[in-house]
Amino acid sequence: MSDEKIIVGCIIMASGQGKRFGSNKLMADFCGEPLLAASLKVTENLFSQRFVVTKHKSVADYCEKNKIDFVEHTFPNRNDTIRIGLTYLEHIEPNVTHCLFAMGDQPLIQKATLENLLAAVQKEPEYIWRLASETTVGAPVVFPKRFFSELKTLPIGKGGGVLLKKYANQVHTVPVLSDEELLDVDTLEDLRKITEIKHSL
Repeated sequence: MSDEKIIVGCIIMASGQGKRFGSNKLMADFCGEPLLAASLKVTENLFSQRFVVTKHKSVADYCEKNKIDFVEHTFPNRNDTIRIGLTYLEHIEPNVTHCLFAMGDQPLIQKATLENLLAAVQKEPEYIWRLASETTVGAPVVFPKRFFSELKTLPIGKGGGVLLKKYANQVHTVPVLSDEELLDVDTLEDLRKITEIKHSL
């Protein structure tokens, strides 16, 4: 792959049920905008293709209103979201070599951190790359295309973590600029805490 042009697409995962949150957390207010907006802003202009995969009409409507590419579906599980996203990515970007999976509920990721992650992919494209702090590994995660087939056939309800464990010796990490970047929103209390952190920056 050393002579191959590296083309990285980005799938923003936005199909979560939000059961612990109590509602669709992606449209919850975060500093005056929907929580999802933070992921959209930080991934802008970094990828050959970037789009949202969602089963929430409110998210689809928001993307349409703001001219964000999206795929809407009605399937229930995380593996469905990954399969649908990768199928669409390969359709719109046939020459894609890698895919970055970003979470729609991780609003403190910095653009410079994503740029460092992509630089690592460019330098050593054969590996799976993910972000990490000194104590925690997290998302986003970048998979080379050779893993797409397995990603599209994950067990029901499972995500990319299956392959991160299976191919642990092929996973490399890039350090985040601050530990808070790896925080995500699962509950209303998480949103309150992350909002406080954002206001303190």
